Amino acid sequence: MEYRIEKLSLPQAREIYTAHMTRHFPAEELKPLHSIERMWAEGSYHAYGMYGPALSGYAFLASAPGCGLVLLDYFAILEPFRGKGLGGLFLRELRALLTDCQGILIETEDIDRARDGEELRARARRDLFYEKNGARKTNLRGTVYGVHYAIWNLPLSSPADDTVCRKGMEHIYQVMVPGEKNRAHVAFQTAGPGEADSPSPLGGRLPGGSDRQTPG
Repeated sequence: MEYRIEKLSLPQAREIYTAHMTRHFPAEELKPLHSIERMWAEGSYHAYGMYGPALSGYAFLASAPGCGLVLLDYFAILEPFRGKGLGGLFLRELRALLTDCQGILIETEDIDRARDGEELRARARRDLFYEKNGARKTNLRGTVYGVHYAIWNLPLSSPADDTVCRKGMEHIYQVMVPGEKNRAHVAFQTAGPGEADSPSPLGGRLPGGSDRQTPG
């Protein structure tokens, strides 16, 4: 079967949010629809769908004026289509479409804070997915409303070092979470030597994972 990637309209994005994203993502990680609509109106948010011919997956991306990086905010393959390599195909096609970007920033929940073995393995699979598809795990760590993330960079036109990635994350989050809420609930820091790959408290360092994306 052939699959195609299409840029979505706001009504299409709303439909996917209501029909799928509320099921795919925990409530504490899913921003309100009105926040997405605000950023969309400002030109700082857009989305793509994978079709073959029905909707098979989606990617929601956030950006900021003057920033050469975009953030993969939400990414999922629908349940009937998982395990078929479509997540990797979607990322490859997305990279080909984003010709005006330096790279894609990706957040994965910090593997070292996994609550149990099941969560550890899920995060491990997701980090391994991004690693296999060309992303580099940076030494950056982010905390957003109490959720801890590792930051990855998937280069497009050129690689971005950790300094550029941190500035990109800060710039994009100033758009996503503006004003006092940003100062109170959003923070990024660079891990020191050895900190970024410290052993998991559950025993054994595995490639990490995330609940923000559900690649297939």
